[in-house]
Amino acid sequence: MGKSKSKSPAEYISSADIFPSGTGDSLLLPHFINQPMVGMMSKATKTMADGDLEKIYGEFLRAHESAIVSEIRKVCGISP
Repeated sequence: MGKSKSKSPAEYISSADIFPSGTGDSLLLPHFINQPMVGMMSKATKTMADGDLEKIYGEFLRAHESAIVSEIRKVCGISP
């Protein structure tokens, strides 16, 4: 865990040490993380301004929440 805290989201998501098989759908979709969300993480580098990082993180959180809520609705038989 200490290893990942020193990495930016872009470094983390592309790290072969953390994801030796890559960040494919079979690994991330069960965690409600799709490829567009991986793309968001890939944009978040250490050199970005804090405001830009906050914007990307906010977009990621909204997309992740939406994916989780969609699955809950689907399982409960609630129409979107």
